[in-house]
Amino acid sequence: MPRVGWLCSYTPVEVITAVGLTPVRLLGSADKEAAARGFLPVALCPYLKSALGTALMGEEPLDGIVVAACCDGLRRLADVWARYVPGFVYTLDVPRRRDEAAIAYFRGRLVALAQRLGERYGVPVSEEALGSAIAAYNQTRRLLAVLDDLRARGIGLPAGEMQGVWERASREALATFQPGLEELLARLQGAGDRPSAVPVVVSGNVLAPDDKRALSLIEELGGRVVGDDLCSGTRWLAGEVDLGPDPYLALARRYLERVPCARMLDAAERYEELVRLCRRTGARGVIYLSQKFCDTFLYDFGPLRERLQGEGIRTLLLELDGTTATLGQSRTRVEAFLEVL
Repeated sequence: MPRVGWLCSYTPVEVITAVGLTPVRLLGSADKEAAARGFLPVALCPYLKSALGTALMGEEPLDGIVVAACCDGLRRLADVWARYVPGFVYTLDVPRRRDEAAIAYFRGRLVALAQRLGERYGVPVSEEALGSAIAAYNQTRRLLAVLDDLRARGIGLPAGEMQGVWERASREALATFQPGLEELLARLQGAGDRPSAVPVVVSGNVLAPDDKRALSLIEELGGRVVGDDLCSGTRWLAGEVDLGPDPYLALARRYLERVPCARMLDAAERYEELVRLCRRTGARGVIYLSQKFCDTFLYDFGPLRERLQGEGIRTLLLELDGTTATLGQSRTRVEAFLEVL
């Protein structure tokens, strides 16, 4: 099955799967970022630069890429990718609103994406195929919700390993990934509670593989990640598609009506959901993990911190760029934050 890359959690992977393709989330690596120098500005999201660098070095063979144009960095990446990386590039416009007009518009964009992919591969997308893809992802999201619940109860995997499960869910064909997930859940159901530690929630945008070290650092210093609000975590996985007579409309509703990210106009709804998550898990604080130079999420931190402080929830901001130097600077700050909690 041809592999098609994607980056943003607003990308409708069900449509890609319905064409008979394998959607693969691009993760990048800090040591590949240098290959993208000269192609993208220095002051740009290191995650995007590392993803481009990996492709330029030929280490992520893809037939094409679907770019959800949710920020200026993604738009610039699509421009450069189309010129220098083999394969097709499809730019998907995603509304910033979530009203009925926006949902209807996004439905039309999803239909256009399905038509474009169907024409390229000679496989018209039937509503039956799309419905099957939606049902498969709904089942996987249900299983991952169980894993997330185990984490909140202190039975789940260490935070770094947990993030690895989210990564595999976004890169592997479901037929390969789901049986292993079921085995993992069966094994964890009989596990005992993990040692007591300071419960925290992590929030922010996307974590590249090298950034998982930040999660391990939190737990190494005496914290325990009991939940997350990350683009590469539960925000992408949460919420099933309520499949009705129009699968494209159902998809548009799910992607736009789920917990919003910082680029949406009503992003403040995420603050309330984060408060509820902290209350539900007993988290004493929120560690906000943002890729360096991500204006959208860095601007968002101010009002989010103010809202959480109003509920007595402390926050800590860490900027990531995938390097060990960043983690070295963060160690003292994380240790002091956990001591305060």
